[in-house]
Amino acid sequence: KVPHDPGSSSPVGVPPEPGELRDSYTTALLYARRFATENWMFSGQLPLTYNTLNTPYLRVWRANLADAQVMAHRALVNRSIKGHFVRVFAGLGLKAPTGSRYDTAEHYQGYFELQGTTGSWDIVTNLEAAWRKGNIGVQTITNYSINTRDAFGNRYANFFNVNAAAFYLHTFKNQVTRLMPSLGCFVESYNGRFYEGNPLEGIGGTTMMATAALGLYGEHLSIRQEIQVPFFERLNGDQLSSHTVFTLDFAVAF
Repeated sequence: KVPHDPGSSSPVGVPPEPGELRDSYTTALLYARRFATENWMFSGQLPLTYNTLNTPYLRVWRANLADAQVMAHRALVNRSIKGHFVRVFAGLGLKAPTGSRYDTAEHYQGYFELQGTTGSWDIVTNLEAAWRKGNIGVQTITNYSINTRDAFGNRYANFFNVNAAAFYLHTFKNQVTRLMPSLGCFVESYNGRFYEGNPLEGIGGTTMMATAALGLYGEHLSIRQEIQVPFFERLNGDQLSSHTVFTLDFAVAF
């Protein structure tokens, strides 16, 4: 019996015919943060994902409420030293398996990555550092997650990514509105996925991307656009190559 995915008009589990494969991953991230004091910040996020896989034989899609995450951040350095502004925050948090999942680990195992969620309780860490003198600066954001098994025996290897960029900060005459272009590099790495402790082929690897961004920041509203273009990949086994990534951020300050 060939199973049918509710997110597909075609049967799943049948090998696709030779031809081009295309996948697409879209995420809308609801993110909130609050400074309790000058040196303590708390944040939470909830991703909404829409992922697709297109083959000559079928189209599979998954629209998911993904895993929620909460985190506490502590300032290690947050001051100006002889005209150099330096800020370093370290964060520690927890990601909960709130995202929707397939019914069993075997159900549509070949399309597991479309879920957009690990479905497990994971420890998340974060380190954000910024240096600025005058209008020129550098910032880095590093994330590392320690992933556990889900209810069906699947476990993603630990995730690591770092986004580093040099920026220029222009302040307009009203002293409130600021424009910040930046150029940098994004690196992401994880060593695949395991089922009952056994590594699975064709999942995981390392990707490097060149980044360019432009942000406009006001007193209460801000908007930022970033583009990430892959220029190096080392993948585990046969996989589809990475796409260019577009990110659009809107923020409201209360």
